[in-house]
Amino acid sequence: MMNRFKAGSPLSAWRRPVIFGLVAAFGGPASAQEAQVGSLFERSLSELMDLRITSTARKREEPLGVVPVSVTAFSGEDMRDFGIRSFSDFAGLTPTLSFAYGNGFTVGNPSTGLSTSRSVAIRGLGGARTTGFYLDDTPLPSSIDVRITDLARIEVLKGPQGTLYGESSLGGSVRFITPPPDLERGSFRGMVEAGVTEQGGSLDRGVEGIGNLVLVPGKAALRLSVFGSESAGWISRSFPSNPGDPNSPRTEVDDQGAQRVFAGSITGLLRPTEAFTVSLRFMRQELHAAGFPASWAPLPGFEPVGKMARTQDVQPLADDTWTLPSVTMSYRGRGWTLTSATSYFDRRTRDEEDTSEGTDQIYAGAYPPQPFRWIGASSARQVAHETRVALDPKGPFCATFGAFYGRYETEYAILPMREASTNFLLWKENETNTQLDRALFGEFYYQLRPALTLTLGARQYWLSQDDVHTVLLGAIDDTIRGSSGSSGISPKVALSWNPEPTSLFYASASKGFRQGNAQLDPELLGGGPELAAHGKSGATFLKIRPDSLWSYEVGAKLLFPEASLQLTSSLFRIEVKDFQQQVLLKSIGLLLQGNAGGATITGGEVEVAGHPTPDLRFRLGLGYVSAHLTAPGNTFQAEGARIYHVPEWTASAAVAYTRSLTARTRGFLSLTGSYTGRSLSGNSGVDLERPAYTLVHLHTGISRARWELALGIENVTNARPNLGDLTYVGYGFYTDASRTFPRPQAATLPTRTWMLRFTTRF
Repeated sequence: MMNRFKAGSPLSAWRRPVIFGLVAAFGGPASAQEAQVGSLFERSLSELMDLRITSTARKREEPLGVVPVSVTAFSGEDMRDFGIRSFSDFAGLTPTLSFAYGNGFTVGNPSTGLSTSRSVAIRGLGGARTTGFYLDDTPLPSSIDVRITDLARIEVLKGPQGTLYGESSLGGSVRFITPPPDLERGSFRGMVEAGVTEQGGSLDRGVEGIGNLVLVPGKAALRLSVFGSESAGWISRSFPSNPGDPNSPRTEVDDQGAQRVFAGSITGLLRPTEAFTVSLRFMRQELHAAGFPASWAPLPGFEPVGKMARTQDVQPLADDTWTLPSVTMSYRGRGWTLTSATSYFDRRTRDEEDTSEGTDQIYAGAYPPQPFRWIGASSARQVAHETRVALDPKGPFCATFGAFYGRYETEYAILPMREASTNFLLWKENETNTQLDRALFGEFYYQLRPALTLTLGARQYWLSQDDVHTVLLGAIDDTIRGSSGSSGISPKVALSWNPEPTSLFYASASKGFRQGNAQLDPELLGGGPELAAHGKSGATFLKIRPDSLWSYEVGAKLLFPEASLQLTSSLFRIEVKDFQQQVLLKSIGLLLQGNAGGATITGGEVEVAGHPTPDLRFRLGLGYVSAHLTAPGNTFQAEGARIYHVPEWTASAAVAYTRSLTARTRGFLSLTGSYTGRSLSGNSGVDLERPAYTLVHLHTGISRARWELALGIENVTNARPNLGDLTYVGYGFYTDASRTFPRPQAATLPTRTWMLRFTTRF
């Protein structure tokens, strides 16, 4: 598969006119480019496009361009040239990927507030535990925003990845791949930045340092990474100077949503022999936010306005801290590689929210209006271990197989809230969940013919879950203890045709699975009338059934080496059974999980990436997803309704241009834009349509061998996208006493930000 490109091969005849047309369009006159074609024909494909990116999407090292899986990859060069520094940056450049806040509900995590409420949807499959997140071999919650400071590449795997990655990868997986310490050469890269956010209440600033220290040449090295930043808040809140008098002058406080972040890691690499390596890592990340990055999104526009008019003076806060020690060992044998990865993950979050207005509505004058601060706190602990073997190709056969063990403990609590004058207990809630995940997995690859390869994969899983959920509400004191267990096989089959080294066509069918659990009876908490209005009862919500799906996909990867251009495309159809959907009982502000009877998702995606001239790089992406319920089941939606938080269309474009200014200095300019179409939200108890939004970012500057000076303009058009209406920790606020029309608070991104950044390296 790694042979040199043959100009006389059967498919090359139709490639030439296409290639020269693209060269003419992107790279100038064809005559100027024809001189380059001959040399490009002779270049090794491993130097071109995705074939030069070593991928571990199938947990074995191989060129990404030969993997029969739909993957959007961002190399280190992509991240640098296109200014990718956060989750939202690469998410916007990935077709059929979207995300939303307030849609991460699962047992053990009610998805309220900010810190743990983000969920990611790939190909229309959103909600908690539908997208797997991995830092190298370590699984992470999808609500974490790993600060992108020291990454080799990012891989977004589309479609169910249950065979190799388990039940949390129902829709796909996002993988952050870090560079290992260099055993031969010491180095350092440092960055300082400062800037201003329009309408921000403080300055933006940051610092970053990445160093590589060789301890014993060829045997031991350390890699250290440190990142710190302070970013301004762009939202303001106001409240009456005299809360007892709504007509009194209002006091305004800005800088709401300001964030302070610290992230650091230290990685040690030992190579006592040529065949054996040990990698030890410790990571820690802290995020502190003075207020949620969210504001009122008044109806009918449902767009954030940047101002929060409150009745009381309560300062919201959000904290998110996690640590991650891990050890990975690898032994290279003759024709095989053994890898063992063990990690421990510990996360603590705390959201403090102003729910004074919603609480006043619920108790309807039972006490004088006053401040109410509701606190949601969560903790998560995870031990994960995987041992696997990758067999090198031997004749027509190779394989990857192994075993996985994971233990996850999560706890969520809404802390006791008491009214100051009467000491009246409003609400107390606590949930503890423990899950065990054990699995044997394998994928086997057999070359039926020189250009035809069969992939067979399966994962035998054993899952168990224990949950204790307690709610104290007035005279109601209810505790439910639920246990569930499931086992089964997630199979996969794929057929790939590689007629020449620059073409790959494939078809696949794979199964995805997500387990269920038990939950509280909502009728005991006063939700009976609202359930009855929808033709439901509390008994139907006591058991959350597992959901599963079959995904069918065809795709192609075509490389045009003459133009340094690659095109990838795929079409897919996904059939889901018992799809788990978030349901809100707005009358009592209670989140539930319900099972839709079924869902069907169809769509496609196409990406074009190229380097048509030495100075110009670009990538284009387009995705379409049609995701609808075929049977509403135990939800409040109707048959044929759109799946929540899934836009039909996503599109993106990115271009980077460099030019020599002097013999030693180069100038650069990059422009990225992304479009996310309309989607539907049910977080407020009624279906609301989130508007489409477009984001544009620009970066320009000059660089020399050891330094770079750059100006970045984030959110050039000053857009205020609705990234999802947050579900309240306490009681939601509605515009009417009947609690029919909500006052949604929607997460959003900072306004236009100007950032000057200086980077040095040696």
